Amino acid sequence: MGYKIIIYKDNKFYKEENLKQNWENFIYKWGNIEPGSYFFEIKNEETDAISGVTYSHTAPFAKRFEAVVDEDLPPKSITGFQKGIDIYVEYYPSKKTISFTKMKFYRMNLDIADFGLEKADKVEIAGNFNNWKPDTEPIHHFEGTNYEVILASPEGVYEYKYLIDGKWYPENENKKLIVGENGALFPQGDLGTGKFVYEAIDKNTNLKAIVHNYDSLQYFNKLSDNEYEFKIRTQMNDVERAYISVVLHEEDNYEMIYELERYQDKTNGFDYFERIINFGKEAKKLLYYFILEDNGSRAYFNGKTLSYSKPKRLVVNTTSKDIQLFDVPNWAKEAIWYNIFPDRFYNGNHYNDPIFNEFGPEAFKPNRLHEQNFIEDYKWEKSNNVISQFDRNRWTADFREQVIWEKLGEREIDYSLKYARMYGGDLQGIKEKIPYMKELGINAVWLNPVFFSYQNHKYGANDFRHISPDFGTIKTSGKTHGVEINKKINMEISRMWIYLATKLQQAVS
Repeated sequence: MGYKIIIYKDNKFYKEENLKQNWENFIYKWGNIEPGSYFFEIKNEETDAISGVTYSHTAPFAKRFEAVVDEDLPPKSITGFQKGIDIYVEYYPSKKTISFTKMKFYRMNLDIADFGLEKADKVEIAGNFNNWKPDTEPIHHFEGTNYEVILASPEGVYEYKYLIDGKWYPENENKKLIVGENGALFPQGDLGTGKFVYEAIDKNTNLKAIVHNYDSLQYFNKLSDNEYEFKIRTQMNDVERAYISVVLHEEDNYEMIYELERYQDKTNGFDYFERIINFGKEAKKLLYYFILEDNGSRAYFNGKTLSYSKPKRLVVNTTSKDIQLFDVPNWAKEAIWYNIFPDRFYNGNHYNDPIFNEFGPEAFKPNRLHEQNFIEDYKWEKSNNVISQFDRNRWTADFREQVIWEKLGEREIDYSLKYARMYGGDLQGIKEKIPYMKELGINAVWLNPVFFSYQNHKYGANDFRHISPDFGTIKTSGKTHGVEINKKINMEISRMWIYLATKLQQAVS
């Protein structure tokens, strides 16, 4: 029995791929993703039956997304696919479930000529990443004696061998594999020797143990015009102390030296030395290098080379658009935040109560008691399993108490729909509770997304141009539901969402 996965991108057919059997499950390694909104179908090649990939939960696609495969239900769109990532798709026919996991595949080449072979009928790989079970799935023959191996394994250190036509290669040892940057790529650090680990064990790689990259937020960040964060990586247990030498003005060459604080990344086998420095005035240009000490020996690193004499300083123009910034506004540093999940906060206007949930209007009958003109009539009751009229849950009800649509919707399934509930909180409710928040000493509010979405958390936005109607709109009342920005209380909606809305509109245009 075989299966195919049919992929649709932005509501259009995208491609169809074979799912490869991996023991009891079927998998697909989907590499180099294009951003967009996707939905999926699974085709049974034996019966030609097509099932939709759908879900009832409200969890966003952060790292792993789980869904069900149902022949009687239409597929639902899944968002959260970023450019360039890899997705490991795993289908479980016996459970009728499917999972999508974000990761970065590890690719390596195999030339069987290295083992003295000219051809092979069957090439398998086994290692501690697959419990030493020989497997052909990760191996793809592309030319002559050359093969590509694609592994969906997390970062770590592994051992493995190839099984070629029933014989193990290499014969008397295991090959070593390091996925991701790891301290095992470099000689072991040894405090007190006065020596510094820099080059990798494998001379064919250009990776270095000592790293500082001002282009990356991991190593350099401008917190404000006066304040900066610096970080440098070294091999674990290799450097006793680390410092940074900074000059703000080339003219006077006044040197400031600060000692950095160490913390260890034991998972990946590195030490990091870091410090946040406030220079007390605006620093438009930074000239610096790092000083490493061990047992009286001293080395210098300027982001490019390791030397044992003072190097040329790294020069960073802090006003340049080329550097990455995670800018924290000064007012936000003193803010006392109140994070609000609007649907669960306070219902200030019952007229704009939600009239359906993440299943969409097609799963429900229209409710004429609430504003529903923003949904065209033809969209209602389109599903094969129309539940009932939708009703919100009550604020003070027992959490175990179900409303009608929940009871009817759960009749033929073995999981709960409580995470798709809507409670009716809205922007008017937030506005009415501003005096209460002020009494608590709150001076800044952070909202969950408020854009048009069928979901209660609003992370799966349908339209970034509009506030979700169940939160209140001009259309429902003829006036704005403004929570105005003033000196008494700040309303901060993440600039990330504004950026996304702009980019989305550019893509649509």
